[in-house]
Amino acid sequence: MSKKVKLSKQDFAELLTHWIAIQIGMKGIKQDARVFDLTSEAPLDSREAKQLFELNLSNSEEIISLLEELLPLNLWIAVLASHSKFQDAHQRTDCLDIFHRHFFDHIIKETGEDFDQWIDTLESKYDEYSEAMKKGPLSLAYLIQNNLHGQGPPNAIAQFQISLYVEKSLEALTKVLNRCEIE
Repeated sequence: MSKKVKLSKQDFAELLTHWIAIQIGMKGIKQDARVFDLTSEAPLDSREAKQLFELNLSNSEEIISLLEELLPLNLWIAVLASHSKFQDAHQRTDCLDIFHRHFFDHIIKETGEDFDQWIDTLESKYDEYSEAMKKGPLSLAYLIQNNLHGQGPPNAIAQFQISLYVEKSLEALTKVLNRCEIE
């Protein structure tokens, strides 16, 4: 059994903030796009990332749309992973409050948004994702697909990519958090 890394609540917030920053950075997005490119036969490290979730990564409007969805989605994934980490509801709430404040202060504040409004909007997105997930991963994927592309018929490729993205992101972050001990 590997030794657990001891983190303060602030360190925990910084860890989650860093993880999300990587996920929503262009380097991370392009890496995910390479992984999800089902049409290329080129080796993974030599693929040119052109799309993620059926959005063109060369189109600035589509990138903005993608980022507007990936940000709350990854924050929600961090909250889900944290729920599996903490048995004590008070400690979990305390850590997540510190995390959300830290994330806002270091990533969002410069946009001019108000913290309380941001949290209200974020909680609404969390509720939207959680309600869809109660019906299953494909319902969540369909919701995200509609958020990205507008209402329309299901797109099997996009839904597959989205559901796999959520599953693997949650799995990876949970694995990291399980190696941590929060003081």
